[in-house]
Amino acid sequence: MPPPLVRDGETIGNRFKIQGAKPIGVGQFAQVFRAIDLESPSSSNPSAVAVKIEFEDKTHSRELKALNDLQGCVGVCDVVASGAVSGGKSPYIVMSLVGENLASVRASRVRDATHTQSTTGWIGAQMLDILRGIHERGYVHRDVKPSNVTLGGGGGSNGNLDAAADRQLFLIDMGVTKKFEIGGGAFFSHWFPYDPDGVVNAAP
Repeated sequence: MPPPLVRDGETIGNRFKIQGAKPIGVGQFAQVFRAIDLESPSSSNPSAVAVKIEFEDKTHSRELKALNDLQGCVGVCDVVASGAVSGGKSPYIVMSLVGENLASVRASRVRDATHTQSTTGWIGAQMLDILRGIHERGYVHRDVKPSNVTLGGGGGSNGNLDAAADRQLFLIDMGVTKKFEIGGGAFFSHWFPYDPDGVVNAAP
């Protein structure tokens, strides 16, 4: 694994203080760190945030645009700030901190790594709501999997999937998310490769 892009205790953007010597998540293009927001209303109980830092700008621009366009959608993290470290080479996005991903929950906290029928139905219903909201904004996520679905509220600490803090799921990692609708019932042609004019009109 590459060395951490930032150090424990380092403050980025003059606002977000990194907590922990290791990232809480690592992907092909980025590392995710826990941090506290030094501009939180309560200095005695500052808000925790997630800071996603890319090694270089591979998917950052696309992800930031998608997240900004999807603000307010159920199950989409709030964007707090963005910027760059390492002399501008490594862009970052600061988002609301969410909890453990479902792949980790299933492996470590679910008996026989198998959810009950009711829990499976609950997860499915929430995912339908999340995806509906994203699709209604003209986007497709393109990487839906258990490791990209998390418990909410930065929670999950009590080991109970049904805890109140865990009741809202979040769909994370918008790095390969794409916009398919350009407005007026028209769609980007890369979803329909044989359209010679660049866009195709939606069927009524």
